Order: sequence, then structure tokens, then C-alpha cells
Amino acid sequence: MSDAEITFELMRLTALLDVAIESLTIDLYTFENGVFVVGAAEEHGDLIGARLIAIGDLDPETVIDRIEPFIPKDNPMGTRCNTI
Repeated sequence: MSDAEITFELMRLTALLDVAIESLTIDLYTFENGVFVVGAAEEHGDLIGARLIAIGDLDPETVIDRIEPFIPKDNPMGTRCNTI
């Protein structure tokens, strides 16, 4: 299967779930003292400066640990900038 075929198959399987997912457009950055909102769409500007305390039942550090192997990076800073 080509990359495109895999992508479309995943999209098809996701559609089978028949679940609407609302997107929240925010930019997060991992600082030493936590993950914070550093940018947001105008309608969510009040979130800038807020600390992310959980994603579902998981704390941000656990989420980062789980997805970090899948994030392209060439140094540790790439993980801090691109993970969540």
C-alpha cells in the first residue's frame, strides 16, 4: 500500500466512527515548568498563558512521552517545540 492509500484508508476508518471532532486552534510550548498556550486563534485569545494540565485523563508529560517517538526532530529542542 502506498502512503496515500494508507492515509485514505485511515480517513475512511475514522469516518466509520461517525464522531464529530471540534478543532481548537492553539499553539503549545513545553517549558521547564509545564506546557503552556503561547498562541491561539482570535476567538481563543483568552487562553494564551494558560497551563495545559491534562489531555483526557493524561498529564501532558505522559502524552509527550507516548508521542515523542513519532515526532520528527533533529535535537531535543524539536521535541519541546513540536510535540503537543
